[in-house]
Amino acid sequence: MALAYIGCGANLGERERQIKDALQRMSAFGIKVEKVSSFMESAPYGPVDQPDFINAVCLVSTDLSPGELLAALKRIERDMDRLPAARWGPRNIDLDILLYDKIILDNGDLTIPHKDLLNRPFALLPLIQLAGEGFVHPVSGLSLKEHLAALETREKYHSTP
Repeated sequence: MALAYIGCGANLGERERQIKDALQRMSAFGIKVEKVSSFMESAPYGPVDQPDFINAVCLVSTDLSPGELLAALKRIERDMDRLPAARWGPRNIDLDILLYDKIILDNGDLTIPHKDLLNRPFALLPLIQLAGEGFVHPVSGLSLKEHLAALETREKYHSTP
């Protein structure tokens, strides 16, 4: 049985209900939700002229392979009427595999750990809540807390022209 962390987000409709609905739907695909982080509100990542998101991370156990897990999550999104939209655009549900055991994978269709995880405080904060500050990122070898601190420092000192 594999353990995976799934990022969940929504910024359309009843955002918290959408995430809770997606979590309930996972069991039909052989995905057992073990723990769910607190829900947090965050500004959009990418285009900012859209509603704020509600985000959470869940820890799941499953016998599905990473590819099968991705297919199940995409099916849940479709079943919940997620429509194709612009990259980083508004959506009623978004489910992303952040981590899957200690696997490192990049096959073109799926990248684990999630390729943008370390740039997203709205994913790192709830992930730390579940996995712990000392949890080590399988690629960098640094703790999630160290990555969050680096991200906060980068954002604090980032200047725009």
